[in-house]
Amino acid sequence: MKHVLQYCITLILISQHDTSNIFPDPLQKYLFVILEADNSFYSQREELKRLGWPENVASLRRLPPCRPLKKVNKTGLGSSAALVTSFVASILSIFNIVELPSKPTLEERTRGSNGLELVHRVSQVVHIVAQGKVGSGFDVCAACFGSNRYIRCNPDILLPVLNQDDDGDNNNGNNTPQNMLLGPSKTILKDVIYNDVNEKWNFQSKPFGLPESFRMGLGDISAGSSTPSMVRKVKAWLKLSKEKFDRKETTEDFGLTLWNQLGEWNLQIEKEFLNLIQISKDHNYIYRQTIHLCENITSEEWGIEKENDDDKYIVNEKLYDYLTDIFKVVPLAKNDETKEIEKLKTMDLSEKLNISKEIIMKLLKLKSLFLNTRIALKKMGDNAGVPIEPTEQTLLCNSTMKLPGVLSCSVPGAGGYDAIVAIVLGNNSLKNVEEHWLNQKDNGGDNVCMMPLNAGIMYDGLLSEQNTK
Repeated sequence: MKHVLQYCITLILISQHDTSNIFPDPLQKYLFVILEADNSFYSQREELKRLGWPENVASLRRLPPCRPLKKVNKTGLGSSAALVTSFVASILSIFNIVELPSKPTLEERTRGSNGLELVHRVSQVVHIVAQGKVGSGFDVCAACFGSNRYIRCNPDILLPVLNQDDDGDNNNGNNTPQNMLLGPSKTILKDVIYNDVNEKWNFQSKPFGLPESFRMGLGDISAGSSTPSMVRKVKAWLKLSKEKFDRKETTEDFGLTLWNQLGEWNLQIEKEFLNLIQISKDHNYIYRQTIHLCENITSEEWGIEKENDDDKYIVNEKLYDYLTDIFKVVPLAKNDETKEIEKLKTMDLSEKLNISKEIIMKLLKLKSLFLNTRIALKKMGDNAGVPIEPTEQTLLCNSTMKLPGVLSCSVPGAGGYDAIVAIVLGNNSLKNVEEHWLNQKDNGGDNVCMMPLNAGIMYDGLLSEQNTK
């Protein structure tokens, strides 16, 4: 937290133009900082065992919020980035440097966009200084902007900050008492944070949420992995793969091929999710009925994927019989559904079935894309000598995929033994996955406990809350 205070105070000095009265009232008295961590950032399984409670979502919801931390495993949700980002935002907010959104809405996001952008830049700087290296920055971006599709900016813009010593000297020998307190050089920080912002900070953060009725479940494996160590080994293997190709020892750069494939598949996943979101808006009744049907059967019963490119995804014909019975009856309008019901009356049965077919084909494509990414990441881990998807997780993912309504199951983030994540259709499917995981054993001999998370909410992220206590 030393770095947060150093860099925020320096930024306040910059914004106040180094005037003698640099701080508003709060620092003329006492400024109390209370740091709390959401329970989901850390494994709570030992506490549940101590209390004799079942290791499930219901028990986790019973725990008091933000329990005091002890020596426990992290759950891999980016706790350090969330802490840095929220602390930076708090300091800059209390000194009126930024104004932040107060609700997860587009209107509030627009109103507080300038404040969010500044907090994001400062938090990225502080986080890389604390870690001593320039990472992808996604965890900080997610902590600031919420669920999003992210493309990093050029990491070179942050290197000047890392080249400073601990006293903010940056090789100029100006180690005054003030510099030793403040840490970073004001000149360097001002250049990185304020100058040529659009050109330097050319990252992309696009708000993203799951389609209606989709749910995400994260399982606490409670084993923990060293993400930096795993990332270093993967980078080393990617470098070695390129060197072998350059020396003509191989006919292709296998690492680059895998990497590019992953990027392409991720873009396709985003595209199909956005398509489903649009269908849910245009034809909500048909969408809900189709998703409800798929929620109650396994993904293998949705249809099949053929090898050839023409009509690659074939929907199970039996599903049309069920949907035909549903669509023959026009439902009564409820609340704001009048316009949609009137539109349904003008559509013939074949139109409705074609929309359902499109939805199910997109589910089949998403299932295939998620499986492709799993296979590619496992290959990458095997070649790099790191357990991106350990065998234990592979077995658990495969068994979870056989449950009704499960679209995907994989190891999130950088992989390893931290957690497992499933994307499913509907709350019933999520409950079935939780029960399935509770009956499985992780590599430490414990059950896999699902965490009570709300995932995929558009425009979530950093929000300003007033303390009403």
